[in-house]
Amino acid sequence: MNQGTISISVTDPLGINNGGGGTSSSLPLTILPTNAQPTIGLLVPDMAAAGGPSFTLQIIGAGFGPSSIVTFGSKVVSSAYVNPATLEASIPASAIAVAGTPMVTVANPGGSPSAGSPFTVADYTVTAPTASAIVNAGHPAVFNLAVAPSNGAYSNAVTFTVAGLPAFTTASFTPSATITPGAISQSVTLTITTTPHTTATAPYYPGGEPPVLLLLCLVGMAIAMAWLMLRSAGRRVRGLAPQFLLALLLVAAASLVACAGGGSTSPQLNPATGTPAGTYPIIVTATSGGVSHSTTVTLTVM
Repeated sequence: MNQGTISISVTDPLGINNGGGGTSSSLPLTILPTNAQPTIGLLVPDMAAAGGPSFTLQIIGAGFGPSSIVTFGSKVVSSAYVNPATLEASIPASAIAVAGTPMVTVANPGGSPSAGSPFTVADYTVTAPTASAIVNAGHPAVFNLAVAPSNGAYSNAVTFTVAGLPAFTTASFTPSATITPGAISQSVTLTITTTPHTTATAPYYPGGEPPVLLLLCLVGMAIAMAWLMLRSAGRRVRGLAPQFLLALLLVAAASLVACAGGGSTSPQLNPATGTPAGTYPIIVTATSGGVSHSTTVTLTVM
């Protein structure tokens, strides 16, 4: 029998109980030559973004039949026969989870498969050309980021987030936290805003506690001096001993505050306020659909 498509119908000359015959509606039957090799001319679509959802792939070519088998990236996928020139294949999301170029083939039972037709699964990369910054608390830190397509243009939106920020900081992206890489690399600026330390309202002691031992020593010296002076003084002077002792204590306390820096005119910054000093690794994550890529930048706050 020659290759081609014929119509098949059934005719009953007598009919049921000799009531008269009839002819059924016809159905097409495609006849392929032995070991016929199909050909693929076009894939619609011919690319997808990595991590995207499942979709229907239309395969346009020649030599297809109802029993044709479609292979996507070396795995057989479910397909539907439309006509000798068209098949529709169901591509699961797992088949495009990562970037690559899977080959699409069609084979008929007992025949050789078609030549492979490439399908592009595009992806993107995220890098940080400016990966570290050192700032004083209260000043912003700026990091430059680059988002580039990988294995073809990437047409899906990519959204940025950050993790690992220190206390009293905020992060923002310019021009936006969501961009589309497209066919060329895109630049994004990450700005981390820090909070300054406040000015101390009380004397600041570098050791963390007031010099209590020094105060006790001065008080002890004042009492000893007062006792020696009163011992050699007359009775009238001894009657003024309480007032004299109080005056010595006040003088000792005033001297202590002055020596500890309480009288300094320059303001003291309180390191317990604002963004804490330290070095912080900040993780920047770019997410699109089911795919995420991350890079790390380092923030040092003085």
